[in-house]
Amino acid sequence: MKQLREHIVLLLMIVLATLVMTYPTIGYVLDSNTIYISQDEDVYMKFWDAWYWGEILAGRQDYYYASNMFYPQGVDLSYHSFNVVHMILMQIMTPLLGVWSAYHAVFLLMLMLTSMSGYLYLYYLFQDKYAALLGAIFFGLTLFTMQHVGHPDLGFLAPIPIVLYFTERAMRENHYAGIVIAGFVSGLTIFIGMYLYISLLI
Repeated sequence: MKQLREHIVLLLMIVLATLVMTYPTIGYVLDSNTIYISQDEDVYMKFWDAWYWGEILAGRQDYYYASNMFYPQGVDLSYHSFNVVHMILMQIMTPLLGVWSAYHAVFLLMLMLTSMSGYLYLYYLFQDKYAALLGAIFFGLTLFTMQHVGHPDLGFLAPIPIVLYFTERAMRENHYAGIVIAGFVSGLTIFIGMYLYISLLI
């Protein structure tokens, strides 16, 4: 129980580090009247993705084909890089915070999850919680992840340490279920982004 509490404290430090290093993003979450969106026009596509996920859940649209775009032909979405994690979190957060604040809250949450997954793997690797904390912050809060406000399919890297964690356990401990889990998580990343999926396959 004591060890669990120590890990919780360190995970809370990841939350704090995320809020500090992305400041003033937390202000945009707390003030729904303030609208600040990256200059990257792809951001607006991610708002559409979140809305479209609601249409899929309601049974009005298909995951791979949008009939309401370029009507009446529609458009094939097979190569569109959906991030289902981002879409689901947006669906949950938007009724609570409003769409603008929800977008920033989801961005912060995905950075935290990326760092925390890095912590899980690094702690298993080195058995040192402070080294794991430092490595997790370097992994999850790099310029690469923080600058991809408009590209959650690129900035959300949490599956990488998770796959590595289960693969490492499988090799070290003959924990063959770990290989199955690693393969399963790798397969699921196709619903997070094709770039991440291809990276894991390589």
